[in-house]
Amino acid sequence: MLNQTNRILCELCLSRYGVDTQLTVLTEECAELIKEASKSLRGYERPEKLKEELIDVIVMSEQLRLMLDISMDEVNDKAAEKLRRALSRWEEDHVHKEPD
Repeated sequence: MLNQTNRILCELCLSRYGVDTQLTVLTEECAELIKEASKSLRGYERPEKLKEELIDVIVMSEQLRLMLDISMDEVNDKAAEKLRRALSRWEEDHVHKEPD
């Protein structure tokens, strides 16, 4: 997800701030992203702010990934599984539906 330099910086932040603080920051960043997404859905589109909040969540998520010792292979394997399942559900809802 992040390059090697940024992963090292994530590890430094994690070691200096500690797990509890970084989990708190992660929840705050998620809330800010939710708020911006909600505003966008209501017509208050601020793409730069939405991007900024998404990047904040990505950075904090990378720290959580490091905390939990999750490999990128595991991330990609689980992501593929979840994406296949989402597409399968979409197909069930849209392709195999009986016409009214």
